[in-house]
Amino acid sequence: GDGAFEMAGAAGDSIVVSYPEAGEEVIALRVTDEDGRAAIFARRIRICQLPAPPAPVWPPHGTTGVPVRITLRWSEAEGCAAPALDDILFDRIANPVIVRVARSRIAAYQHATILDHNRTYFWRIVRREAGGRTVTSEIYSFRTRAVPQGMVYLSPGNAYIGSPFAPDEQPVHFAYLDGFYIDKLEVTRDEFAEFLMATAYAPLGGFRTDFPAGEGDRPATSVTWGDAAAYAAWRGKRLPTEAEWEAAARNRHTPRYPWGNAVPLPRVFCEYANWTAISGAPCGEGLAAVGSHPRGNTPADVSDMAGNAAEWVADWYDPAFYARLEAGVLPSGPATGEMKVARGGSWR
Repeated sequence: GDGAFEMAGAAGDSIVVSYPEAGEEVIALRVTDEDGRAAIFARRIRICQLPAPPAPVWPPHGTTGVPVRITLRWSEAEGCAAPALDDILFDRIANPVIVRVARSRIAAYQHATILDHNRTYFWRIVRREAGGRTVTSEIYSFRTRAVPQGMVYLSPGNAYIGSPFAPDEQPVHFAYLDGFYIDKLEVTRDEFAEFLMATAYAPLGGFRTDFPAGEGDRPATSVTWGDAAAYAAWRGKRLPTEAEWEAAARNRHTPRYPWGNAVPLPRVFCEYANWTAISGAPCGEGLAAVGSHPRGNTPADVSDMAGNAAEWVADWYDPAFYARLEAGVLPSGPATGEMKVARGGSWR
C-alpha cells in the first residue's frame, strides 16, 4: 500500500491490518529468514465495507391498509457484500428478535399464512455477508386492512363446486380459490337508488326509484347484469365469480343449502329463506327485507343466498363449463358467452 512496517514473528503468526475505506489493495509481504535471505509475496485483495442495513421496499414502514396475504420486499445487497443471506424476523410483537420465519437470497419473502385483519405486524432483517459479517436492520411495522364494513372475508383454499342435482353443474369437484371479500347482504333498493342519484346512470333493466315508502330495504330487482356491474364498480367492488359465489353460499363445504343439507319443516322454513318453490307456501308478499331470515345465513354470516332475489355473478353461462374443468384448477368462467349467470333463486 502507501507505506511499510516491520515486525518480528515466527512461522504461523498472523498480521491484522485495518483499512478505513473499501476498495482494492495490494498486500506486499517481505519475509527474511535468519540467514538474511528474503522473499516477497504480493496479493491483490478486495476490502469490503460492512453490508448496508436492509431497508423495506414494500410495505414501507408505517403503512396501513396492507393486504392480509403479503410478500415482504427489501433492498438487495450491493457490491462485494453480495451474495448475502437474509434472515427475516416477523411477529406481532414490537421486538421481533426471535421468530425467524425464513431465509432469503432474493430480498423477498411471501408469508405462508393469511394475516389477521386490522392488526399491526413488525419485522426486521438480519443480513449475513458471505464472509460472515452481519448487520441488522431497524424494526419496521405495518398494519393490515380491516374487513370492509358490511362484508366478510373467505380465506384461500379448496371449495366444493358443482351439484349432483343440476346437469349443467356437473361433475362435482373441489377447486382452489384465492381469498376474497363478499357482501353480507343483497343490495337494497335504497342503495341502488343512491347510486343512480349520485351518478345519473340510466339503468337498463327498468329499475324504478319510486318504490313504495318503507320498502327501500328490499333487494334491488329489475336490474340487468350491466346495471349490477356498474353499481359494484361505483362502490369500488366487483361482482363475484360464480365459483366465489358458490363457495360463499356453501362456506366452501358440501351442503346443498346455505344452512346445511336438510330442508326445514314447513312451519319454520320461512325463518331460513324467502323461497316459495321449496317452502311450498309463500313466506310473505313477495320480496322480503334483506337479511330478515338469519337462520338461513351461511356459517360466514352471508344472508339470502337462497331465495328472496337471484344474484348476478361475473361469469358467462356455458352449460358444459363444469364438465371441462379440471379438479383443483382455479375456475374463472368462460371467456365469452351469450348470457350471464344468476344464482341463488328468487322468492318465487
